[in-house]
Amino acid sequence: MKLKLVAITKVYRNIGNEDAPMWKPIDVNEYIIAHLTKKPTWQNVGEHLEKFIHAFEGTIDGFHKEVYCGFELYDEKALTHSEHFMLQSTGTIDFPAKDLTEIDVSDEIDGIQTS
Repeated sequence: MKLKLVAITKVYRNIGNEDAPMWKPIDVNEYIIAHLTKKPTWQNVGEHLEKFIHAFEGTIDGFHKEVYCGFELYDEKALTHSEHFMLQSTGTIDFPAKDLTEIDVSDEIDGIQTS
């Protein structure tokens, strides 16, 4: 059994101002945060989500915030709900889930100096 754990976020825009903020949802993002080779326990899922939430949830800029809103488990080869919707609606997947497990940060790590 091969599964992918997908975290879903909503992006909000402040359509008000700093004194009277009015947050409106404007976008949704999907992130593949883990590839699993066996059925996970709730604790396993929670550990993966905890790492994700601390890394990505928060303010993007003064007028946008990204907030975690849920997760889904899929077969490794299956489309996510949003990918399936895009494919059925337009015949193409314009915005696939971002696979965060494949991000290469080796250049950034090489640039870190330790004392």
